[in-house]
Amino acid sequence: MKNGLCIGIFFFMIIGSFSFTTHTLALHPLKLTTTIVTWNEKEKCADVTVRVFRDDFQDKLNIEYKSRYNVIKFHTEAEVRKIVSTFFKTYIRISINEKECDWVCVNSESNEDMNALTFFYKIKSVTIKKKNTIALQNSILLKYFPAQVNVMRLNLPGMKEESLINFKEGYTTETIGF
Repeated sequence: MKNGLCIGIFFFMIIGSFSFTTHTLALHPLKLTTTIVTWNEKEKCADVTVRVFRDDFQDKLNIEYKSRYNVIKFHTEAEVRKIVSTFFKTYIRISINEKECDWVCVNSESNEDMNALTFFYKIKSVTIKKKNTIALQNSILLKYFPAQVNVMRLNLPGMKEESLINFKEGYTTETIGF
């Protein structure tokens, strides 16, 4: 009788965890981030916008830093801002004319209906001149999700047209001349 009860409980736990996992994956099976780099003529700097799925990002941020940060508190907690910025700067790198760019966070937004977080950065002290090169690296969340795709869109002075790059496992760097 005990064995039958134990088997029943074990079977219930397996089926329950499978249906929870399936349900969770069904919420958003797409693993995607977007990064947009545009030139801000008024401020003479590059604007960088990074969008991530909140649940994926927060879970992996906490695994990476062995912590329990709540990224919704980005505006109110300096430590959360620092950790998020460090995380992005580790996995997304931008160099213009062989000079590594330093990003400064200026704002963030949370859209709970869309399960999305948007972070806004500025790259100041950057010079765009004739015959530019931009080197990009984007491997955010790739080590956690093999199907992850990181889309990066660039629109900088001197570019003939906007560039769109899809970074994925095995393809995390790109250099563009313009």
